Amino acid sequence: MAADAGNALNDTNRNNNVGVSSVSEVDLAQAVDLTVGAVSINQGGATQTGSVTVTYTVDNLAAVPATGSWTDAVYLSSDGTWNIDDPLLGYVEHDGGVAAGGSYTGSLTATPPVGIGQLSGDRQNECLRQPA
Repeated sequence: MAADAGNALNDTNRNNNVGVSSVSEVDLAQAVDLTVGAVSINQGGATQTGSVTVTYTVDNLAAVPATGSWTDAVYLSSDGTWNIDDPLLGYVEHDGGVAAGGSYTGSLTATPPVGIGQLSGDRQNECLRQPA
């Protein structure tokens, strides 16, 4: 480690600006693999209330648990493929993680514009993911 490596400061003793430590091993967290499973849309009351309920599952396909909390986002898509222009239906907070090989169910009731529900899990990339 070198302090003021670019010599930007008027330092009277540059000999003490360098420090060395023994090498430390760093264990990186193993990646989780969250994927959207089943998605269903109940439009039963949509004509009276204008709202629909989207229920979905998220599966952890990794051999390690996903810990902590994150936010799932439900989008509407006319073609079944999410892209940045698809309108957001709403957010669902998930707290408590998901076991390795496990899954959880989320649900959102909201008033959508005309479209088809599409879910994007972990909207802020708060979980470390395995490379595709």
